[in-house]
Amino acid sequence: ERNSIQFLRAVATDGHRLAQYDIPLPQGAEDMTGIIIPKKTIQELRKVLDDADGDINISLNENKIKFSFNNLKIISKVIDGTFPDYTKVIPKDNDKKFSTKNTELKNAIDRVSAVAVNEEAKSKAIKLSIENNKMYLKVESQSKGSADETIDINYNNEKVDIGFNSRYLTDICNEVDGDEIDINLYDSISPAIILDKTDENLFFVLMPMRI
Repeated sequence: ERNSIQFLRAVATDGHRLAQYDIPLPQGAEDMTGIIIPKKTIQELRKVLDDADGDINISLNENKIKFSFNNLKIISKVIDGTFPDYTKVIPKDNDKKFSTKNTELKNAIDRVSAVAVNEEAKSKAIKLSIENNKMYLKVESQSKGSADETIDINYNNEKVDIGFNSRYLTDICNEVDGDEIDINLYDSISPAIILDKTDENLFFVLMPMRI
């Protein structure tokens, strides 16, 4: 429940990043309890949902969940267990905030990350330096040198240097439908909150990398 409105909430996390999305509580879901759906089931659903017309009917019991639409049914077992208390990793004090164009950020990440293609995971770290209305992006490669990009932003708070996995950051940009994203930081070692500026029901938490 948020602002006296009930929602159905979906949360996914892999320990490095978290995504949360709320939709108004659908009719019939008032007594629905929290369940854990296998990753494979979600992947299969994503393959077919883009072509779905009309409503999707969902039914479940203690052991299984069923999705019905377009004369198609997907039935899956649910995971027996307790989902981690994800609320503990959602920062509450991220006061260093700025906005940026989603496409501009994604393209800049793609360009600087090109120097780290086919290298170790550590090389996929991207450093963001935020200060004086600028966001500086940098990726370093042991074999190919480094690459830099600069994006203009509206930011007059204290400087923050923070590193992220460039692929994770790109994945988040790809899931945002709006033209702009908000990025809220606290310091160089705390999780970032990333929001779709046009959709208050969607947000992401991204853990930093040491750089």
